Amino acid sequence: MEQALENAAGPKPVILRIGSVAGAESLAGSIRQGWQGAASAVTLDQFADGKGPARSYIAPSDLARVLIRLSVCPVADVPTIINVGALYPVHMENLLQAAGHPMAWRAAPETARQYAVMECSRVADLAGLTEQSADPAYIIGDWFGLEGRK
Repeated sequence: MEQALENAAGPKPVILRIGSVAGAESLAGSIRQGWQGAASAVTLDQFADGKGPARSYIAPSDLARVLIRLSVCPVADVPTIINVGALYPVHMENLLQAAGHPMAWRAAPETARQYAVMECSRVADLAGLTEQSADPAYIIGDWFGLEGRK
C-alpha cells in the first residue's frame, strides 16, 4: 500500500506508521475492566533479560500534537513516511505498573518477539517530543487524564 501511495498521481501522500496509542491498544481493555472492579492480571512474556515486550507507544495528547504539527508544516518539510511513537520503546510491564494494574509473568516462548519498535526520532523532531514522551507514567497519566481518571 505504501508503494502504491508513493507512486500515485496527485498530492504528495503522507504515510503515518502509528505505534501503540495508549488507551487504544491491547492493554487498555484489561485496564478498563479494572476500573469496573473486574481487574484480572495481564500475563506478559518474560524474556531472558527479565523484561517483557517493548513497543513503540505514544500518549494520546502527543499523537494529537503530532497531527497538528504535521497539518501546519510546509509540505516540503514533511517526509512521505513517518513513524509515529515516543522517542524510545516502552516496556509493557512499566505501563501496567504505572497504571496500577496487576500482571503476571510467563516464560516467553521461542517464537515471541520482545521488541516490535520503530525509529521515531524524525517525528520527535517534527513535533517537539522529548524524552518524557517515552515515560510510562507520563503516557498512562495522559491517557487517564483524557478519560477523567487520575
